[in-house]
Amino acid sequence: EINTKNPLGTGGKLAKAFSNLVREIARSKPNAVVVPTHFKQTLGNFCARFAGFQQQDAMEFFNSLTSDLLHEDVNRIQKKPYVESVESGDDPDAVVAKEAWRRHKLRNDSVIVDLFFGQFKSHLTCPNASCEGKSWRKFDPFVAVPCPLPPAPKVRAGVQVRVYKLAALTNAPTPAAAGTTPNMFTVETQCELVGAAVAEEIAKASDLEISNLLIVEIWGDKVHRCVFDPVSGINNTFLRADILVAFELPKGFDPKTHRMVEARFLFGKRNTVLLFPVAKDATNRQLRDQVWNLFQHRVETDIAKIEGVDNPLFLTGDKVKTPAGTEGTIISFTYRQKKRHAVVQTAEGLSIDVSVDDLAHATNFVNNAKEHLAQGEAAGRPYVLQYQVADVPFSSAYKTSSVVRKPKY
Repeated sequence: EINTKNPLGTGGKLAKAFSNLVREIARSKPNAVVVPTHFKQTLGNFCARFAGFQQQDAMEFFNSLTSDLLHEDVNRIQKKPYVESVESGDDPDAVVAKEAWRRHKLRNDSVIVDLFFGQFKSHLTCPNASCEGKSWRKFDPFVAVPCPLPPAPKVRAGVQVRVYKLAALTNAPTPAAAGTTPNMFTVETQCELVGAAVAEEIAKASDLEISNLLIVEIWGDKVHRCVFDPVSGINNTFLRADILVAFELPKGFDPKTHRMVEARFLFGKRNTVLLFPVAKDATNRQLRDQVWNLFQHRVETDIAKIEGVDNPLFLTGDKVKTPAGTEGTIISFTYRQKKRHAVVQTAEGLSIDVSVDDLAHATNFVNNAKEHLAQGEAAGRPYVLQYQVADVPFSSAYKTSSVVRKPKY
Protein backbone atom coordinates (compact mmCIF):
# COMPACT_ATOMS: atom_id res chain seq x y z
CA GLU A 1 0.00 0.00 0.00
CA ILE A 2 2.94 2.38 -0.46
CA ASN A 3 1.78 5.62 -2.08
CA THR A 4 4.75 6.79 -4.17
CA LYS A 5 2.82 9.67 -5.79
CA ASN A 6 1.70 11.46 -2.63
CA PRO A 7 3.43 14.91 -2.59
CA LEU A 8 2.93 15.10 1.19
CA GLY A 9 4.96 11.92 1.80
CA THR A 10 8.49 10.79 1.03
CA GLY A 11 7.67 8.72 -2.02
CA GLY A 12 7.70 5.59 0.11
CA LYS A 13 11.39 5.95 1.03
CA LEU A 14 10.79 6.43 4.76
CA ALA A 15 8.22 3.61 4.87
CA LYS A 16 10.74 1.23 3.29
CA ALA A 17 13.52 2.38 5.64
CA PHE A 18 11.26 1.90 8.66
CA SER A 19 10.16 -1.53 7.40
CA ASN A 20 13.78 -2.61 6.99
CA LEU A 21 14.58 -1.38 10.51
CA VAL A 22 11.70 -3.35 12.04
CA ARG A 23 12.72 -6.47 10.13
CA GLU A 24 16.33 -6.10 11.29
CA ILE A 25 15.23 -5.76 14.91
CA ALA A 26 12.95 -8.80 14.61
CA ARG A 27 15.72 -10.94 13.10
CA SER A 28 18.46 -9.85 15.52
CA LYS A 29 19.68 -12.07 18.31
CA PRO A 30 18.68 -11.44 21.94
CA ASN A 31 20.59 -8.52 23.51
CA ALA A 32 21.98 -7.56 20.09
CA VAL A 33 22.45 -3.88 19.19
CA VAL A 34 20.76 -2.53 16.06
CA VAL A 35 22.05 0.80 14.73
CA PRO A 36 19.30 2.61 12.74
CA THR A 37 21.73 4.58 10.56
CA HIS A 38 19.83 4.30 7.29
CA PHE A 39 16.48 5.11 8.91
CA LYS A 40 18.00 8.13 10.71
CA GLN A 41 19.53 9.48 7.48
CA THR A 42 16.29 8.99 5.54
CA LEU A 43 14.28 10.74 8.25
CA GLY A 44 16.72 13.66 8.33
CA ASN A 45 16.48 14.07 4.54
CA PHE A 46 12.73 14.76 4.78
CA CYS A 47 12.51 16.38 8.22
CA ALA A 48 15.39 18.82 8.74
CA ARG A 49 15.06 19.19 12.51
CA PHE A 50 15.94 15.50 12.95
CA ALA A 51 18.94 15.65 10.59
CA GLY A 52 21.54 16.50 13.23
CA PHE A 53 22.35 15.06 16.63
CA GLN A 54 20.65 17.65 18.83
CA GLN A 55 18.24 16.57 21.51
CA GLN A 56 14.62 16.49 20.27
CA ASP A 57 11.25 16.05 21.90
CA ALA A 58 10.11 12.41 21.75
CA MET A 59 6.44 13.25 21.22
CA GLU A 60 7.25 15.62 18.34
CA PHE A 61 9.26 12.81 16.74
CA PHE A 62 6.40 10.33 17.14
CA ASN A 63 3.84 12.75 15.69
CA SER A 64 6.09 13.65 12.74
CA LEU A 65 6.91 10.01 12.02
CA THR A 66 3.37 8.62 12.23
CA SER A 67 0.86 11.32 11.25
CA ASP A 68 3.05 13.34 8.84
CA LEU A 69 5.43 10.94 7.08
CA LEU A 70 4.61 7.25 7.46
CA HIS A 71 0.87 7.90 7.20
CA GLU A 72 1.25 9.81 3.95
CA ASP A 73 3.60 7.15 2.56
CA VAL A 74 0.93 4.45 3.02
CA ASN A 75 -2.16 6.61 2.49
CA ARG A 76 -4.67 4.68 0.39
CA ILE A 77 -6.19 7.91 -0.91
CA GLN A 78 -4.46 8.73 -4.21
CA LYS A 79 -6.30 12.03 -4.77
CA LYS A 80 -7.65 13.87 -1.75
CA PRO A 81 -11.10 15.49 -2.19
CA TYR A 82 -12.14 18.79 -0.62
CA VAL A 83 -14.01 18.17 2.64
CA GLU A 84 -15.92 20.72 4.74
CA SER A 85 -15.97 20.62 8.52
CA VAL A 86 -18.98 19.10 10.28
CA GLU A 87 -21.73 21.35 11.66
CA SER A 88 -22.70 19.87 15.01
CA GLY A 89 -26.21 21.27 15.29
CA ASP A 90 -28.47 19.39 17.69
CA ASP A 91 -27.37 15.91 16.70
CA PRO A 92 -26.08 13.51 19.39
CA ASP A 93 -22.33 13.22 19.94
CA ALA A 94 -22.19 9.76 18.40
CA VAL A 95 -23.73 11.01 15.15
CA VAL A 96 -21.46 14.06 14.92
CA ALA A 97 -18.34 12.02 15.77
CA LYS A 98 -19.16 9.35 13.18
CA GLU A 99 -19.69 11.95 10.44
CA ALA A 100 -16.45 13.78 11.35
CA TRP A 101 -14.54 10.48 11.20
CA ARG A 102 -16.10 9.60 7.84
CA ARG A 103 -15.03 12.90 6.35
CA HIS A 104 -11.52 12.51 7.83
CA LYS A 105 -11.21 9.07 6.21
CA LEU A 106 -12.10 10.58 2.82
CA ARG A 107 -8.66 12.23 2.85
CA ASN A 108 -6.71 10.04 5.30
CA ASP A 109 -7.03 6.27 5.07
CA SER A 110 -4.00 4.20 6.02
CA VAL A 111 -2.85 1.47 8.34
CA ILE A 112 -1.44 4.23 10.59
CA VAL A 113 -4.93 5.74 10.91
CA ASP A 114 -6.40 2.31 11.60
CA LEU A 115 -3.92 1.57 14.41
CA PHE A 116 -3.08 4.89 16.05
CA PHE A 117 -5.67 7.59 15.34
CA GLY A 118 -8.55 8.64 17.58
CA GLN A 119 -10.82 11.65 18.14
CA PHE A 120 -10.82 14.52 20.60
CA LYS A 121 -14.09 16.22 21.44
CA SER A 122 -14.07 19.96 22.14
CA HIS A 123 -17.19 21.62 23.51
CA LEU A 124 -17.47 25.42 23.68
CA THR A 125 -20.43 27.22 25.27
CA CYS A 126 -20.89 31.00 25.04
CA PRO A 127 -21.15 32.50 28.56
CA ASN A 128 -22.98 35.67 27.43
CA ALA A 129 -26.70 35.80 28.10
CA SER A 130 -27.31 37.16 24.58
CA CYS A 131 -26.08 33.84 23.11
CA GLU A 132 -28.94 32.01 24.85
CA GLY A 133 -26.67 29.08 25.77
CA LYS A 134 -25.40 28.48 22.23
CA SER A 135 -22.62 25.91 22.03
CA TRP A 136 -20.27 24.36 19.48
CA ARG A 137 -18.97 20.83 19.34
CA LYS A 138 -16.06 19.62 17.27
CA PHE A 139 -14.34 16.24 16.85
CA ASP A 140 -10.66 16.43 15.80
CA PRO A 141 -8.37 13.47 14.97
CA PHE A 142 -5.26 12.82 17.07
CA VAL A 143 -2.40 10.33 16.96
CA ALA A 144 -0.94 10.75 20.48
CA VAL A 145 -2.17 11.96 23.87
CA PRO A 146 0.27 13.84 26.13
CA CYS A 147 0.08 12.53 29.71
CA PRO A 148 1.75 14.46 32.53
CA LEU A 149 4.19 12.44 34.62
CA PRO A 150 3.94 12.61 38.39
CA PRO A 151 6.64 14.75 39.98
CA ALA A 152 9.80 12.90 40.93
CA PRO A 153 10.17 12.19 44.64
CA LYS A 154 12.26 14.77 46.43
CA VAL A 155 15.72 13.40 47.17
CA ARG A 156 17.19 14.14 50.58
CA ALA A 157 20.87 13.57 51.20
CA GLY A 158 23.64 14.51 53.58
CA VAL A 159 24.90 18.03 52.86
CA GLN A 160 27.89 19.84 54.34
CA VAL A 161 28.28 23.58 53.82
CA ARG A 162 30.79 26.05 55.26
CA VAL A 163 29.18 29.35 56.35
CA TYR A 164 30.88 32.74 56.67
CA LYS A 165 29.01 35.51 58.44
CA LEU A 166 29.58 39.10 57.40
CA ALA A 167 31.50 39.74 60.63
CA ALA A 168 34.09 37.18 59.51
CA LEU A 169 34.76 39.13 56.32
CA THR A 170 35.49 42.53 57.80
CA ASN A 171 39.01 43.95 57.80
CA ALA A 172 39.22 43.68 61.58
CA PRO A 173 37.44 40.44 62.60
CA THR A 174 35.59 40.55 65.90
CA PRO A 175 34.37 37.62 68.01
CA ALA A 176 30.73 36.62 67.72
CA ALA A 177 28.31 38.09 70.25
CA ALA A 178 27.15 35.96 73.16
CA GLY A 179 24.20 33.74 72.32
CA THR A 180 24.83 33.82 68.55
CA THR A 181 26.45 31.38 66.16
CA PRO A 182 30.19 31.77 65.46
CA ASN A 183 31.36 34.00 62.62
CA MET A 184 32.51 30.89 60.73
CA PHE A 185 30.86 27.50 61.16
CA THR A 186 29.94 24.34 59.26
CA VAL A 187 26.41 22.98 58.87
CA GLU A 188 25.90 19.24 58.35
CA THR A 189 22.30 18.29 57.63
CA GLN A 190 19.91 16.13 55.63
CA CYS A 191 17.96 18.10 53.01
CA GLU A 192 16.96 18.27 49.37
CA LEU A 193 19.77 18.88 46.87
CA VAL A 194 18.61 22.39 45.97
CA GLY A 195 19.92 25.78 47.05
CA ALA A 196 16.78 27.04 48.82
CA ALA A 197 16.63 23.92 51.01
CA VAL A 198 20.24 24.41 52.11
CA ALA A 199 19.60 28.09 52.86
CA GLU A 200 16.61 27.11 54.99
CA GLU A 201 18.72 24.63 56.97
CA ILE A 202 21.42 27.26 57.53
CA ALA A 203 18.80 29.72 58.80
CA LYS A 204 17.43 27.09 61.21
CA ALA A 205 20.92 26.36 62.58
CA SER A 206 22.00 30.01 62.98
CA ASP A 207 20.81 33.57 63.41
CA LEU A 208 21.13 34.31 59.68
CA GLU A 209 18.21 35.19 57.42
CA ILE A 210 17.55 33.32 54.15
CA SER A 211 17.22 36.62 52.26
CA ASN A 212 20.83 37.49 53.18
CA LEU A 213 22.48 34.19 52.20
CA LEU A 214 24.54 33.60 49.07
CA ILE A 215 25.50 29.94 48.42
CA VAL A 216 28.09 28.99 45.79
CA GLU A 217 29.75 25.81 44.57
CA ILE A 218 33.54 25.63 44.79
CA TRP A 219 35.36 23.65 42.12
CA GLY A 220 39.00 23.87 41.12
CA ASP A 221 39.71 26.14 44.11
CA LYS A 222 37.42 28.88 42.82
CA VAL A 223 33.75 29.73 42.58
CA HIS A 224 32.28 27.48 39.89
CA ARG A 225 28.64 28.63 39.94
CA CYS A 226 25.95 30.11 42.14
CA VAL A 227 23.57 27.68 43.84
CA PHE A 228 21.35 30.15 45.73
CA ASP A 229 21.12 33.92 45.41
CA PRO A 230 17.97 35.74 46.61
CA VAL A 231 19.06 38.98 44.92
CA SER A 232 19.20 37.33 41.49
CA GLY A 233 16.44 34.80 42.10
CA ILE A 234 18.84 31.89 41.52
CA ASN A 235 17.90 28.51 43.04
CA ASN A 236 19.86 25.67 41.44
CA THR A 237 20.19 21.98 42.18
CA PHE A 238 23.54 20.34 42.97
CA LEU A 239 25.14 16.94 43.50
CA ARG A 240 26.05 15.26 46.77
CA ALA A 241 29.78 15.51 46.08
CA ASP A 242 29.69 19.26 45.32
CA ILE A 243 31.54 21.56 47.75
CA LEU A 244 29.23 24.34 48.96
CA VAL A 245 30.16 27.55 50.75
CA ALA A 246 27.67 30.13 52.05
CA PHE A 247 28.28 33.83 52.66
CA GLU A 248 26.17 36.42 54.43
CA LEU A 249 25.16 39.44 52.35
CA PRO A 250 24.61 42.84 53.97
CA LYS A 251 20.99 43.70 54.66
CA GLY A 252 19.53 45.70 51.82
CA PHE A 253 22.31 44.66 49.44
CA ASP A 254 21.84 46.72 46.27
CA PRO A 255 23.39 45.26 43.09
CA LYS A 256 23.26 48.72 41.53
CA THR A 257 25.83 50.07 43.99
CA HIS A 258 27.83 47.00 45.09
CA ARG A 259 29.71 44.05 43.64
CA MET A 260 31.02 40.79 45.04
CA VAL A 261 34.76 40.18 45.33
CA GLU A 262 36.08 36.64 45.09
CA ALA A 263 39.40 36.52 46.91
CA ARG A 264 41.54 33.42 47.34
CA PHE A 265 44.98 32.18 48.33
CA LEU A 266 47.06 30.90 45.45
CA PHE A 267 49.39 28.82 47.58
CA GLY A 268 49.34 25.09 48.25
CA LYS A 269 47.17 22.37 46.77
CA ARG A 270 43.93 23.59 48.37
CA ASN A 271 43.13 27.28 48.21
CA THR A 272 40.82 29.29 50.42
CA VAL A 273 37.99 31.15 48.67
CA LEU A 274 36.09 34.06 50.22
CA LEU A 275 33.38 36.37 48.90
CA PHE A 276 32.61 39.81 50.29
CA PRO A 277 30.80 42.93 49.00
CA VAL A 278 32.52 46.12 47.83
CA ALA A 279 31.25 49.37 46.35
CA LYS A 280 31.01 49.44 42.56
CA ASP A 281 32.87 52.72 42.36
CA ALA A 282 35.90 51.36 44.27
CA THR A 283 39.17 51.83 42.40
CA ASN A 284 41.62 49.01 41.71
CA ARG A 285 43.94 50.42 44.35
CA GLN A 286 41.15 50.42 46.94
CA LEU A 287 40.24 46.84 45.99
CA ARG A 288 43.85 45.66 46.36
CA ASP A 289 44.16 47.30 49.76
CA GLN A 290 40.87 45.89 50.97
CA VAL A 291 41.78 42.37 49.85
CA TRP A 292 45.12 42.59 51.58
CA ASN A 293 43.65 43.99 54.79
CA LEU A 294 41.15 41.16 54.79
CA PHE A 295 43.82 38.48 54.59
CA GLN A 296 46.57 39.92 56.73
CA HIS A 297 44.38 39.49 59.83
CA ARG A 298 43.90 35.82 58.98
CA VAL A 299 47.42 34.70 58.08
CA GLU A 300 49.66 33.30 60.81
CA THR A 301 53.34 33.98 60.14
CA ASP A 302 54.86 32.86 63.43
CA ILE A 303 56.07 29.26 63.04
CA ALA A 304 56.01 28.80 66.82
CA LYS A 305 52.23 29.39 66.87
CA ILE A 306 51.51 26.70 64.28
CA GLU A 307 51.77 23.87 66.84
CA GLY A 308 48.42 22.70 68.16
CA VAL A 309 46.35 24.00 65.27
CA ASP A 310 43.35 21.75 64.59
CA ASN A 311 43.30 19.78 61.36
CA PRO A 312 40.59 20.84 58.91
CA LEU A 313 37.33 18.96 58.36
CA PHE A 314 37.28 16.07 55.92
CA LEU A 315 36.35 16.95 52.33
CA THR A 316 36.03 15.02 49.09
CA GLY A 317 39.51 14.37 47.67
CA ASP A 318 41.31 14.32 51.06
CA LYS A 319 44.02 11.69 51.65
CA VAL A 320 43.07 9.77 54.79
CA LYS A 321 43.99 6.75 56.92
CA THR A 322 41.49 4.18 58.14
CA PRO A 323 41.67 2.56 61.64
CA ALA A 324 43.32 -0.46 59.98
CA GLY A 325 46.10 1.76 58.64
CA THR A 326 44.91 1.65 55.02
CA GLU A 327 45.45 4.86 53.08
CA GLY A 328 43.07 6.12 50.44
CA THR A 329 41.13 9.08 49.05
CA ILE A 330 37.65 10.22 50.07
CA ILE A 331 35.37 10.00 47.02
CA SER A 332 31.98 10.70 48.63
CA PHE A 333 30.04 10.96 51.89
CA THR A 334 26.93 9.17 53.18
CA TYR A 335 24.76 9.36 56.29
CA ARG A 336 23.64 6.31 58.26
CA GLN A 337 21.91 6.43 61.61
CA LYS A 338 22.54 10.19 61.74
CA LYS A 339 26.30 9.62 61.49
CA ARG A 340 28.52 10.83 58.68
CA HIS A 341 30.42 8.15 56.79
CA ALA A 342 33.09 8.53 54.11
CA VAL A 343 33.58 6.27 51.12
CA VAL A 344 37.36 5.83 50.84
CA GLN A 345 38.96 4.48 47.67
CA THR A 346 42.28 2.72 48.14
CA ALA A 347 45.19 2.60 45.69
CA GLU A 348 44.02 -0.89 44.65
CA GLY A 349 40.62 0.53 43.63
CA LEU A 350 38.69 -0.87 46.59
CA SER A 351 35.94 1.24 48.23
CA ILE A 352 35.72 1.24 52.04
CA ASP A 353 32.87 2.74 54.07
CA VAL A 354 34.28 4.27 57.27
CA SER A 355 32.77 6.55 59.91
CA VAL A 356 34.33 10.02 59.76
CA ASP A 357 34.99 9.80 63.50
CA ASP A 358 37.40 6.89 62.84
CA LEU A 359 39.38 8.58 60.04
CA ALA A 360 42.65 10.46 60.27
CA HIS A 361 44.25 12.82 57.78
CA ALA A 362 47.17 11.26 55.91
CA THR A 363 48.60 14.75 55.44
CA ASN A 364 50.47 16.42 58.30
CA PHE A 365 49.09 19.96 57.97
CA VAL A 366 51.27 21.39 60.70
CA ASN A 367 54.49 20.27 59.01
CA ASN A 368 53.21 21.51 55.66
CA ALA A 369 52.43 24.92 57.15
CA LYS A 370 55.94 25.18 58.61
CA GLU A 371 57.48 24.28 55.24
CA HIS A 372 55.30 26.83 53.43
CA LEU A 373 56.28 29.59 55.84
CA ALA A 374 59.97 28.73 55.55
CA GLN A 375 59.77 28.68 51.75
CA GLY A 376 57.88 31.97 51.77
CA GLU A 377 60.48 33.71 53.92
CA ALA A 378 63.25 32.46 51.65
CA ALA A 379 61.42 33.66 48.53
CA GLY A 380 60.58 37.07 50.00
CA ARG A 381 56.80 36.71 49.38
CA PRO A 382 55.17 34.04 51.54
CA TYR A 383 51.73 34.19 49.94
CA VAL A 384 50.14 35.33 46.69
CA LEU A 385 46.52 36.47 46.70
CA GLN A 386 44.22 36.82 43.73
CA TYR A 387 40.82 38.48 43.55
CA GLN A 388 38.12 38.83 40.93
CA VAL A 389 35.16 41.20 40.92
CA ALA A 390 31.70 39.98 39.87
CA ASP A 391 28.43 41.81 39.42
CA VAL A 392 25.20 40.65 41.02
CA PRO A 393 23.25 38.79 39.61
CA PHE A 394 26.12 36.59 40.63
CA SER A 395 25.95 34.50 37.47
CA SER A 396 27.29 37.37 35.33
CA ALA A 397 30.87 37.40 34.02
CA TYR A 398 33.80 38.74 35.97
CA LYS A 399 34.67 42.35 35.24
CA THR A 400 38.26 42.68 36.47
CA SER A 401 41.00 40.43 37.75
CA SER A 402 44.16 41.32 39.61
CA VAL A 403 46.90 39.85 41.79
CA VAL A 404 48.19 41.12 45.13
CA ARG A 405 51.79 40.34 46.07
CA LYS A 406 53.17 41.46 49.39
CA PRO A 407 56.77 40.53 50.37
CA LYS A 408 56.08 41.21 54.07
CA TYR A 409 53.08 41.32 56.38
